Amino acid sequence: MTKGELRREMLGWREALEPDEVAELSAKVVRNFLTLEEYGRAEAILLYLDFRGEVRTRNLVAASLDLGKTVLVPRVRGHELDPVQLTDPLRGIQPGAFGVPEPTATKVYTGPIDLVLVPAVAYDRRGYRVGYGGGFYDRFLVGRGAASRKVGLAYARQVVDQLPTEDHDVPVDLVVTEVGVVRCHRFRG
Repeated sequence: MTKGELRREMLGWREALEPDEVAELSAKVVRNFLTLEEYGRAEAILLYLDFRGEVRTRNLVAASLDLGKTVLVPRVRGHELDPVQLTDPLRGIQPGAFGVPEPTATKVYTGPIDLVLVPAVAYDRRGYRVGYGGGFYDRFLVGRGAASRKVGLAYARQVVDQLPTEDHDVPVDLVVTEVGVVRCHRFRG
C-alpha cells in the first residue's frame, strides 16, 4: 500500500470514530503518556493541538501547564514550524494553516525542547510515520528538534508493522497508544 492509500484509509477510519470513542481512547493514551519517564523529566514540550479525530491533547496541555512545564505548540510560517509558548490551553488559539489549531502569539521559543509530540495518520513499530504530506515535522525534526525525544500519540489501530519510507523521513522514538508504549529504537535497523 502506498503512503497516499494508507493516509486515505487511516483518515477515513479515524474520522468515522464517534466523539465519545475519541474522548475515551484519548484519555487512555494521555494517561499512558503522563506515566512516561521521558515526560516526567521533560521541562519543555512541543505538543500539537488535535485536529480531525487525532488523539485529543487539550487535557495534556492543561496537565503540563499545571506541572509547570514549558508548553509549546507549532505555528506554521511558510514551510516551517515555529514553536510558540502557550500559557493557557483555552485562549489564544485559532485555526491556522490547513485549519489546524495554532497559537495567535508569534514569539518563537528559542530554548531547548526536551520532547516533541509528532502527529501522524499512522506509525510503524520502527517509529516511521505517515503524516499529512506536507513534510513540516520532518523539516523541524532535522533542524530545531533534532536533539529532542520524539513521541507519537496514536490509537492502537494506527500502529502497523511496517510503512514505506523515504530518505527524508524522521522516525519517532516511541509511540504511545491506549494499550501501551512502543519503544521504536528496538525495532530499527
